[in-house]
Amino acid sequence: MGATVTGIDAVEKNIKIARLHAVYGFEDIVLSQGFLLVFERIRASGQKKLVEEQRKFDAVIALEVIEHVADATEFCKSLSALTAHEGATVVSTINRSMRSYATAIVAAEYLLQWV
Repeated sequence: MGATVTGIDAVEKNIKIARLHAVYGFEDIVLSQGFLLVFERIRASGQKKLVEEQRKFDAVIALEVIEHVADATEFCKSLSALTAHEGATVVSTINRSMRSYATAIVAAEYLLQWV
């Protein structure tokens, strides 16, 4: 059940942390929760660059990202452009409610330090 993974992030600090989690740096093999992941590249560029390159992926996953982008509609369009025919796009975020803030941010992140 191997996968080739391209990780992107707009923040260089996050890319450096991702590289530290890889075994040897670029193009590394990492065993994570029973899945063999081959990192094709980890780059500090947004999804727009990959759209310009006309890259396509079987799965495009954006977890806890959409709340940080300036234009959610354009962001979702770019995710769709990156998804191969019959591929899957997964986007998740917490609700923007006081209850979500209290449980996900205050409790899970700050108090319990799960996140």
